[in-house]
Amino acid sequence: MVSAEGEGRLLEGAEAKQAIACVRAKYMVPGALAGIERAWGPIDDVCLVVTPERWRSWTGTLLEEAAVKELGDDYERAWLPDD
Repeated sequence: MVSAEGEGRLLEGAEAKQAIACVRAKYMVPGALAGIERAWGPIDDVCLVVTPERWRSWTGTLLEEAAVKELGDDYERAWLPDD
């Protein structure tokens, strides 16, 4: 798990669209970009930009161990499916 602290800026309009396009281009295959823009573009018009000043990370091991202790074998069944 990770947490970032810093300054945040809300982008809207053309500036947001440009930032969103950069993120998509970094993480998606080129052949999918046009279809994703058609599908998400009409509603994906705001972007939050965080300039991190401090990072924190931690492991979820203690949380998982405590949950397994309480729930036992039911821990894995406690989660809703991804779909």
